[in-house]
Formats: sequence, structure tokens, C-alpha cells
Amino acid sequence: MPFRFAFFITLFAAALCVAAPALAEEAAPQRPEISTDPGDLPFDFMDIKTLDEMETFLKAKFPPGTDRSALRQTFVTEGKATLFPHPRHPGVEKYIYDINLCYYYIFRWNISADYNKEQKLERLYLNGREIYGAQDPIIATALKDKINTYVQQRIIKVKRPRPEAYKGETSIAGLIYDRDGDLGTADDQKAITAGPSRADPLDMGATAVYTDVLPWRSILDHDNALVVGKMKHCLEVDKKYLGLEPAAPGADGRKANPPPAR
Repeated sequence: MPFRFAFFITLFAAALCVAAPALAEEAAPQRPEISTDPGDLPFDFMDIKTLDEMETFLKAKFPPGTDRSALRQTFVTEGKATLFPHPRHPGVEKYIYDINLCYYYIFRWNISADYNKEQKLERLYLNGREIYGAQDPIIATALKDKINTYVQQRIIKVKRPRPEAYKGETSIAGLIYDRDGDLGTADDQKAITAGPSRADPLDMGATAVYTDVLPWRSILDHDNALVVGKMKHCLEVDKKYLGLEPAAPGADGRKANPPPAR
């Protein structure tokens, strides 16, 4: 009997040892999961440094057929871009965001989109370039030859003032081919211009050349948006572009205050 009692006591104790961790596990409160997926965070233009990064993001996030509300949510509500519907073409709009790169350059993100009658995305443009390879229908229609029609074609040098960039590029230059020679009729134009490929004042990257783009969709566009400053490394930027070094203590010739008399 004592042996059998001791056996059952040992068996019961072993069962408790096995069950205890499981019971403790069940009793322990569950910790909330923390997501590290960037898709769960609000969109921020400042997080994207290059044209290639933006194009990759646009293709992954907004395939043709995406509802217009999704683009407005991302760029306007979350990204704080300025929305401009096209004044003459229903279903065409753009989202503009300007970044002041330490007063050396105003980097413009001009994302424009064409939607069908169901408000679904058909074409998407980055600074005038259609990222899926389609032709801009506004340019294609306006520049189509018409029989027995005389046109006064002109190539015009233009500048887009950027006075905020007083340390560097105070204007953005370009050429505009104008079908009728009148800059007031904007839909029959296409532009050639260039700008940096990186929104980083320390490294603006290679020059990106834009050819045959609609001025309204480009970095030459004259619509104004809120200019947001990127100023984190401006001292390093000044040292790079202006050759400035921080002044050493006492470099201005002034002497420190004498100690107080005792």
C-alpha cells in the first residue's frame, strides 16, 4: 500500500509539472502584435528619396483599375500633397508636393493621373512620364495634324522661378514646343526639362531629363503647392557646396569674459 500510494503521489506530481507550464501559458495575457509593415504607416513623401523609388512604389501600390479615392487617400490625406483637377479635362488630376532642399533646390513631386468614367485609374504619371508606357492622350490629340490647317509652331525658352532656393537654383529652365505659338493654350504643348533624381540635399544624384511631357504634369508647372523644408543636414550641405567650415572658438578675435573679481 505505501508503495502504491507513493507511486500515485509521484505520478500526480509529475502531471502537475507537465500541466503547470501549459496552465501558466494560458493564464498569461496575450501581448498585442506590433506591425513593422511600412504599408501600415501613413504615406510620407519625405520617406522616398529617388525617382526610381517613387516609380517602384507607384507601380506596386496603384495598378491600372485602382479607385481614385485610394490615390487621394495616399497623396492628399496622408502625404499632404496639393490636389489640382485639370481645368479642361474631366477625370484628370495631379498631386503636387514640393521639398526645399536646404535652400539649394526645390524638388517637386508631380504625380498626375487619368481616370475613366467609373473613377478607375487608367494612366499614371511621375513628373510627366507615364510609368506604364502609355502615350499622354492630351498631347496626342492636341498635336495631331489637321488638313488645311496652318499652325504657327514655336519653340520657347521658359523658366519656372524658385526664389526659395536662394543659395542654388533660383529657377528651373526648359524648352516648350508650342503648336500654335500661344502659351495661353496650354494643351498643345510639350516640354523638355531636367532636374535632380534624388530628393536629398547632400546627394541630388544624376540629372533626370524629361522629354515630350505635358508642362502641366511636369516640374515646370506653375501651380503652387506648400513648400516643405528638408533641413536636417543643412550645415553639412553648406560645407559641401560653399566650402564652409564651422568657426573655431575665438576665431572672430573676441576674448572671453574675465573671471569675476573676488
